[in-house]
Amino acid sequence: MSGDSGGHWWLTFLGSHWELAEEENIGHKGVCQVIIPPEIAWRLLTQGITIEEARPQIEIKGKTTLGEPIFLARAVMV
Repeated sequence: MSGDSGGHWWLTFLGSHWELAEEENIGHKGVCQVIIPPEIAWRLLTQGITIEEARPQIEIKGKTTLGEPIFLARAVMV
């Protein structure tokens, strides 16, 4: 996530499972990067913005087929 409230997370497939970490998994090269402004992230994750409205504001670098599922992600924030 870009901006002051953002951060970097790495999702790595380790042969039999996925691992989400705040540090890059040494030895595994990233093939996709998704950059989301925080004001778009919370709106997308809570269905406060449509996929069509969010798409031009989200940058996917690398293998786009790996980044596309972000548009279907949902979260409940309490």
